[in-house]
Amino acid sequence: MSSTKKDLKRNNHTVPRSYLERFAGEFKQVFRLRLEDGICKPEPIKRSTVVKNFYLMEDTAGQWSDAAEDAFGVIENGGIPAIRKAVDGRRWPLPGDRRAALSAWVALQYVRVPAIRQGADEVADFMLKLSVAVNGKPRIRQVLAERLGRSPTDEEVEAQWENLTDFDSYKVKQHPNKHLKLINELVPKVAGHFYNSAWWICRFENKALLTADCPVALVPRDGVEDNGVGLATAQMFLVPPWIAAPDL
Repeated sequence: MSSTKKDLKRNNHTVPRSYLERFAGEFKQVFRLRLEDGICKPEPIKRSTVVKNFYLMEDTAGQWSDAAEDAFGVIENGGIPAIRKAVDGRRWPLPGDRRAALSAWVALQYVRVPAIRQGADEVADFMLKLSVAVNGKPRIRQVLAERLGRSPTDEEVEAQWENLTDFDSYKVKQHPNKHLKLINELVPKVAGHFYNSAWWICRFENKALLTADCPVALVPRDGVEDNGVGLATAQMFLVPPWIAAPDL
């Protein structure tokens, strides 16, 4: 990945540093529990949830840009003061402008995380492999002909077939622009959904709150499986340090 720009923001927090600060101790560290191995250890917030180049986008000239990070910053700069007013200033309910800023902030945190990109990659991977299985060699021959500008040989078709049907040997990963485009399209819609929900704030005097690399948690309705919950079907949305639910 190269660019003529020298000062790209490459160390991208998938959860905002300004949000993580609210969970950090005096040395600006959080305790991170890794689900893959169960190890829990302190981690500086400047490194926590950082993925290199995660939000870089490629423009039409083939250059990489950090414009998405700048756009996220605008939303974060509006959301964090709203959090402080609600939690630290104990202003509740929030006035309309603060509610709108916080709705946009929550919407961004919901769609920007790696889990959303991973889910889209898994769908793209499944669809490609399904297409290969259903359409078979005739489709491979057609694609090769378009790519090569001539009729492919039987050997070329057979080799491509063997590669593409070895499904366990590869995974489809979409271009980062796909996720960034999705964020741009979804944030206004999701923000509107959050704004029109009923909001509660819960205060804990003697217990600490946890957050995650997906800070917006969807709570399923009774009788609904966890893997079937979405924005339209969730009973409520949990975002430390507040709770919202659809106003049904």
